[in-house]
Amino acid sequence: MISILVPAYNSERYVAECLSSALRQTYRDFEVLLIDDGSRDATCQIGYEFMKRDPRIQVLSQSHKGVSAARNAGLDMARGDVIFFMDSDDTVVPDTLEALMNQMVSQRADMAFGQYGRTENGFHGSKEWEKGERAWFRLDEREAADLFSQNNRLFGGIGGKLIRKESIGKLRFEEGLSLGEDTWFLYSLMEKGVSAVYTTDAMYYYRKHKGGSWALRFTLEGILASGAVFKRMERMEQNYGRMEHARFWEGEYVRILKRAMDCLPREELYQMRNAVIQEMKNPYFRQRPWRIKGTVLLAFFCHPLYCWGKGWKRTIKRLWGGENDKTVS
Repeated sequence: MISILVPAYNSERYVAECLSSALRQTYRDFEVLLIDDGSRDATCQIGYEFMKRDPRIQVLSQSHKGVSAARNAGLDMARGDVIFFMDSDDTVVPDTLEALMNQMVSQRADMAFGQYGRTENGFHGSKEWEKGERAWFRLDEREAADLFSQNNRLFGGIGGKLIRKESIGKLRFEEGLSLGEDTWFLYSLMEKGVSAVYTTDAMYYYRKHKGGSWALRFTLEGILASGAVFKRMERMEQNYGRMEHARFWEGEYVRILKRAMDCLPREELYQMRNAVIQEMKNPYFRQRPWRIKGTVLLAFFCHPLYCWGKGWKRTIKRLWGGENDKTVS
């Protein structure tokens, strides 16, 4: 049996569609554990309404402790020997569980997953789903761990992952992390040694909205949390002597710095100065082009000049674009 874990917090706008998506699965042997993390809206009531209609749905309630604690509660309560992770504002195509389970069994893998698609109004409301052939790729334990530290965006987050419960074992999500907890969980899982099978086709559809974890990515709290996870993995890979992997995670950290430069106000950027000073001492960062190093320096230590440079760059692009448009016409 598959246990579908759905942590939810103030998700009344989306949770019904999420649960309906689970119930539409062509694979029928599953339970859905909706873990209500102290919601102050109708999330829990909606869950109970679904539970009355289908006994495979169970609602667990707890005080507000965060998504990691909710997932951990689900892992402790799950009766299935295989775990599928969903977020309460996401949906999956109807044959997701069937396809992933078939590949996991036939290829003797510990984990199976597809790729992500983005949706605004729910997958089933915007396009027609058709069951078709997909190309699948298998990774042994070492290949999966290596690829995760070379292209972790192929893996994405924890949503949409089908994982054998025995492979998870006692591993749990770190409850002190406000963001990046799923990346650290997957990294820790890879280090335990798990084989994987995946397809490059989209099977799991997520939303970007103000109330979700996506919005947290663009706050100081979220940027600091994500950055701390990337630096932790960089240090781990250095300790293991896997320098190319360490370089990759340092690059992910620099990507977080760029996100901060694009979305945070000057006062919050200046709060990150000590971390940026430490990063500037990093041998990997020192090897980066002066254009990147100079931009980081300006953004975190001379923000008005950084903003002036961005404005000037936009002006040049507009002028250049105007010249191109004139030439074309």
